[in-house]
Amino acid sequence: TTQLQEEVKLVLYSRLVMQVPFLQTLDARALRFLIGRLSDQVFLPADFIICRGDIGNEMFFLREGFAGVFTCQRAPHWEDDEIKCVEKGSHFGEIALLTGQLRTAWIMARAYCLTSVLQASAIDNLMAQDPTSICTLIKNFQDMLKLKPSLSWADVKTRLNREFDPDDPRRQDLYDFVCSGDDGLAPAGLITWTRYQVLLSRIQVSQLDQKLLWAELDEEQSGAVTFYLFVVTVYGSAPEESDSDNENDPFKPSASR
Repeated sequence: TTQLQEEVKLVLYSRLVMQVPFLQTLDARALRFLIGRLSDQVFLPADFIICRGDIGNEMFFLREGFAGVFTCQRAPHWEDDEIKCVEKGSHFGEIALLTGQLRTAWIMARAYCLTSVLQASAIDNLMAQDPTSICTLIKNFQDMLKLKPSLSWADVKTRLNREFDPDDPRRQDLYDFVCSGDDGLAPAGLITWTRYQVLLSRIQVSQLDQKLLWAELDEEQSGAVTFYLFVVTVYGSAPEESDSDNENDPFKPSASR
């Protein structure tokens, strides 16, 4: 049955996954989600598991065999010497997976290799489905790789001002685009992770910077922030309040999450 298959996967892969620093502090539900999305892939001797210059869309867990790491510009030959050997139980490929950067090395199978593969889409799906895991993941890999955003909130403000009316003190067109509630994903006035991604992608902020800036924005690690908080963070001042007595008015600081 499907449930039995999931339990077998959990037993087989949990030890491998728990060796990865940025995954160690996830709760059991999030780990089960990721483990359930691992897939096996076999590589024969001389096959390239990772190619330098490729987009990092996955990371690998080596369950059987061993492989060589090469940093040369061109594809290495079998007789070339590797700078490092990765062995059974190792994991690799997570840096390009997390940062969106291109692969910086070749990894060639030196024997029959059985790998378990975690796709970037699995992490994206986890973030979309379990908002509380977003900041945990981001802060974990941020600490691991010592990453800082390449853009400041002032840069984000400049880009938003090109797309939305900079002279409107209520930021009405920005509100209508990012959290009017028309998408049915969340209440009006609430910027979810998904809505935030759509907005920052529109102003061409890289996926890595989106993640790093979100960790600064969502201090409560709830997976969503109010429009009011977002505007104060980006613009340095609150959106102009309406005359409404409604405490849930999204343009007021008292608006509920």
